[in-house]
Amino acid sequence: MDFSNFNSAAQWVMGNGYLFIFLAMCLEGSIVTAAAAFACGLGIFDPIIIFILAFLGDVLPDAVFYGVGYWGRETVVNKFGHYFGLTDERIAKIEKLALEHIGKTIIAIKMTPIAPLPGLMAIGAVKVPFSKYMAIIAGFTLPKVLFFMLIGYYFGQMYSTIIKYAEDSGIILLSISVIILLIYISYNRFSARIANRVEKI
Repeated sequence: MDFSNFNSAAQWVMGNGYLFIFLAMCLEGSIVTAAAAFACGLGIFDPIIIFILAFLGDVLPDAVFYGVGYWGRETVVNKFGHYFGLTDERIAKIEKLALEHIGKTIIAIKMTPIAPLPGLMAIGAVKVPFSKYMAIIAGFTLPKVLFFMLIGYYFGQMYSTIIKYAEDSGIILLSISVIILLIYISYNRFSARIANRVEKI
């Protein structure tokens, strides 16, 4: 599965069912969500089901990371946390930030490409209330999922319309794939800017 290439992701999605798409969303949510929404635009999948799966595929791993930090502070975080960059100093900094700006801290962690796993484990380790944590996660995830759903669905419908009058479907699909991939890369670059601001976390 090559999810760095939208064309490959779209072909993979269209060749699998909801269960495997959901599992892929848990690993690489944004590009798979766009690919699945593209398939929705072609009438292959139900967009409501894909939206629900995309949302759950994003928030459930975050809940697991939180749980590992919350219940595994002594058995997991303290013993193995250094493998993920979770030093005592870093946890102390995250705890301080969480007490002062919990919303900004969680969103910054989510926007940082390499930080979610150790960062969200640290949020659990410092005992941030689960209800507040999930409310912030959901508030961040909903517009993100909607954004990639709309992109994929719109281009899927556009492809479905154009293909009726065009002779070379490969060029059209390639063009759409390039546009969606550029949007995805732009989103990741924006996330990287956030990462530069939270390097000291």
